[in-house]
Amino acid sequence: MSSRLTWEFLRSGPASIPAEDMRLALGQTNLKAPELFIREALQNSFDERRKDIHESVRVRIEGKRLLGDEKANLVKELDLAAISDRMEYFGAAHDWFRDGKEVLERIDDPSVPFPVISISDFNANGLGGHWNRRLSRADRFNSLVLSIGGSKKWEEFPEEVDDGHRDLGSYGFGKMAFAMCSALRTVIYYSTFIPDEFSEGAQCRAMVTGFYVSHAKDGVDYGGQAYLGERSEEINYPSKPLVNADAHSWLGRMGFPIRDDEATGTTVIIPASTINVADILQAYEKWWWPRSVDPEPLRRANIEFIDEGGAVLTPKPRARPDLVSFMDCYKRLMVGDAGDGYATKQVRVQPKGQDRRLSGEVCFKALKDDDSNELANHVALVRDGLVIKYGKEFASADKKPIAGVFKPNDEVIKVYVFSETVSHDDWLYNNDRLSTKFPWAPNFLQNTFSRIERLALDFQATLEDAPAQENADAAAFLDRVLEKLFRPRRRRGNEEKTPDPYIRAVTIQRSKSGRRPQGDYGEEFVTYRIGLSENASSDDATLEALITLTALADAAGKATDAIGCTVTGADGSVLAEGVRQPFRIVVSRDRPMEVHARSKVNARWKTQWSIGVTKAEEDYDA
Repeated sequence: MSSRLTWEFLRSGPASIPAEDMRLALGQTNLKAPELFIREALQNSFDERRKDIHESVRVRIEGKRLLGDEKANLVKELDLAAISDRMEYFGAAHDWFRDGKEVLERIDDPSVPFPVISISDFNANGLGGHWNRRLSRADRFNSLVLSIGGSKKWEEFPEEVDDGHRDLGSYGFGKMAFAMCSALRTVIYYSTFIPDEFSEGAQCRAMVTGFYVSHAKDGVDYGGQAYLGERSEEINYPSKPLVNADAHSWLGRMGFPIRDDEATGTTVIIPASTINVADILQAYEKWWWPRSVDPEPLRRANIEFIDEGGAVLTPKPRARPDLVSFMDCYKRLMVGDAGDGYATKQVRVQPKGQDRRLSGEVCFKALKDDDSNELANHVALVRDGLVIKYGKEFASADKKPIAGVFKPNDEVIKVYVFSETVSHDDWLYNNDRLSTKFPWAPNFLQNTFSRIERLALDFQATLEDAPAQENADAAAFLDRVLEKLFRPRRRRGNEEKTPDPYIRAVTIQRSKSGRRPQGDYGEEFVTYRIGLSENASSDDATLEALITLTALADAAGKATDAIGCTVTGADGSVLAEGVRQPFRIVVSRDRPMEVHARSKVNARWKTQWSIGVTKAEEDYDA
């Protein structure tokens, strides 16, 4: 190791965050370490594609297991002995550095493998700009290596972009994903870039960061964050990166490939890695498959995976039964072709105080019963080539299995960006960032989710081989009685109007039903969800409904008359009580009505619920 390189630990300050707590921003996620790694790493790479090169970003991910001299050289160049000496001052820190302590205890044993993961991108901007200041998004080194939080990506995002590219990152905390994948919480950064007036003649930089444990030493409090580089005269940044030939030479001594100055981009190296290439590849397939079917070549992923044994692994997301249907749906959305066996719908909603607008598009595909997997009946929420989340809250697990994909409308893309969690794995309508930026957006997003759910349930309803009796009865009733009340949307020109018996103005789903035993008697219950389909002529309507409980067979096996029941709304208010008592409800496309019915019956009776709906008299169209 060069004598010019030293570890510098940052002192604690009034506003500083302990290093072990910096992970908390990413802690509220179900993503596993390989998933966090590949999502964050590729976000950075795709965000930094050079616009002056008409090529997609190229990425190389490689794993190694170092032994003997290779391990000893890396340990020496990283000066891990200094971290071992410091370790006596580290506390438990909620097990943040527990695995790191075990690694350091065996760091001098050449027979103990030392795993390393590296990811390098090319045709990317690299880490140029000021190294010690963050005045704009061009100060990429400071933003990625030295700063936590406060990303400037979306604050400076241009409204128009040449290739449809938009930044995926927006918080500035994602870099902690790298530290979380190292038992030593240590990350090596090595980058080549086009020099500019702010880079002080540098076109290559290298530095190491460590997120260790807050501690006290010699009466001084330290936050646990440390940097390995050249000592600087900066108070806030006591270490500075090695540059140009010194940086290249240092990486060569560590045993890593030396970048060409013209091959701009960044290499991130994870020593003492807790993840492996095979798991990273599977995570890539699961979350980045939209990039493999994107019709725009500049947005496609060009990634090479090399495992710890030197074998080249090829991603094959289409070979995965749990992903292929999502890929088919996404491709339909991208090319604008619904195709047989698919349902593609625009998702239009109206937030409070705003005009109705297009939120995005959704495509559904039916799965075969034997195609069911852990992602069946999920809807993939996709933004700019990344699956943000597989939402299970939209479709019913009790219905025919489907797969779906939702893609936001470009005109409202910032709503989705500012609704995302720090780990970019969910859209939250109650996100403070969202409501601060766009006060109308929480309601807009909430209505979008409700609309996706409605469309998913409607699509599942069309797949039923034999619709439930109450749905069939209600549908036939609606065909006869509501034919003139709910009109199809007007067509242009003289196109022939072809009625579709499967398109209903009112949607009815039975979400749950059953019987709670109570001795010789039991409580029979059912819940219906009633709303308007997108084919209704109006956005809302007052309906008259009738829920009936019929005894198919009493204790003697004979059919009897209807049984009295009590119907309540979602708030518990009584809507109807007795035998065949109708009630009124107000429903809309964006606000379905959930009603509950219950009745006390003999435990030996066989019963059946049914429902009928018509439009209230005073709500008839003229």
